[in-house]
Amino acid sequence: MEATSGSMKAFEKMEEKANRMLDEADATAELNEEPADLAEELETKYATTSNSVENELNKLKQEMGLQ
Repeated sequence: MEATSGSMKAFEKMEEKANRMLDEADATAELNEEPADLAEELETKYATTSNSVENELNKLKQEMGLQ
């Protein structure tokens, strides 16, 4: 029984060490990532307007007598 208990404890220690090393690797990778340029992402997202949106806007303007 005690040999099994010792083996389990050794395995748990190895598992904890592996998890700690994985956490450190993940943290290092996260720190090495280039920061996201949120302004650039938004600009790209909204830079082009959809023709359907423009068409709908013009239609509404005509209905309201603004064009």
